[in-house]
Amino acid sequence: LSERHASRLTLSMEKRLRLSLLVHNMELETMAMQDDLTQMFNRRYFFERLERELQTARGFQRPLCVLLIDVDRLKAVNDTYGHRAGDEALANFGRFLLSQTRASDVPARIGGDEFAIILPDTSENAAEVMITRIQKALENTDLMDDPSLTLSLGASLGAAGYPWDGDSVDTIMQQADASMYANKLSRKQSAMSAEPADPLAAKVPTVFRKSAESEGC
Repeated sequence: LSERHASRLTLSMEKRLRLSLLVHNMELETMAMQDDLTQMFNRRYFFERLERELQTARGFQRPLCVLLIDVDRLKAVNDTYGHRAGDEALANFGRFLLSQTRASDVPARIGGDEFAIILPDTSENAAEVMITRIQKALENTDLMDDPSLTLSLGASLGAAGYPWDGDSVDTIMQQADASMYANKLSRKQSAMSAEPADPLAAKVPTVFRKSAESEGC
């Protein structure tokens, strides 16, 4: 081989190696921010992104909202059908949430059965509309792939945002958690008064919104 040809081969090989390394690094970066079960963003990435989004919201004086979503009765599913069915329900719930979000939203799984969505440039009223839409869509969604298992899992939802609930990540998350907890209590009380025959088939009631202040938090 001529020196020129050999040089071209060397450059071509270097480019392929660099491209391969770049792809590998991108895959590692994706894995570092992704939840294995649901393929959504994970807890670490969620809080890093929330801090950046909040800085942007402050800088441009735009609203920012966070939704917290807790899947109810998952323990009953695990106890009745096994953890494999529970994992399947969580994975399908993740796909359900992805179908309900905008391209600008940041959906994540931040705990075992807890999910969150960052809603940039979203007012409190707009967040309420989204909560209602998610609640109604979930009522008509089957989270199990096996047609013989008809589980209708409920979800408790809470919301908080900048600037109406606070201007720090900790404050906003505490307010969202208080809102979700109030919704969970309301749903439990409604379920107890209704006394459904099958607790797994209980429908998700209208989203209950109560601020942390009214809860005494």
